[in-house]
Amino acid sequence: MRALGLLLALLPGAALAEALIDYDLLFQTHASEVVQTDRGARLDLPGGVTVQRTEDGSYIGTDTSGNGAVGCLFLIMEELRPLVTQCEGLVPETGRAQFDQNDATLLDFLAANAVPPRSAEALRASLSQAPVDPAICAEAAAPDSDISIFLTHLTSPESADDLAKTLAVPRLPVTNPCL
Repeated sequence: MRALGLLLALLPGAALAEALIDYDLLFQTHASEVVQTDRGARLDLPGGVTVQRTEDGSYIGTDTSGNGAVGCLFLIMEELRPLVTQCEGLVPETGRAQFDQNDATLLDFLAANAVPPRSAEALRASLSQAPVDPAICAEAAAPDSDISIFLTHLTSPESADDLAKTLAVPRLPVTNPCL
């Protein structure tokens, strides 16, 4: 699982997840709540998210809500979406419908909690769908692969309840911690 987490950080979806948050705007909007620290500045947000601005001007957003970093879930869904839609027979039709429902729910949450907020349609339009290498489809079909484990859960009926719990508290969709 750790390897999958590292891989996710390097994939194109990582840049899209970071683009959900204009950190400069966030700190400007919440200027009165920003706490200066010896290493930069910190902003504690509702929903259990802390954002640190380091001395070099970079940002680190951490979800401490206990419900999981929604940006991380987004990265996972973004990397799995092409497999679900392009790898023939990988996911049964009922599983694909569940995945699509979960994906739509997640995108609605992301759009509403992005900074600045945007429409879910604009967010959907920004998603790309690159062709999948058939070798990856074969690897994903292996029952013990990390991809198969994620797909089994994210295409199951129970995944909707898990997602509802994850998204129950509105919060900034940061990617840390991820897996």
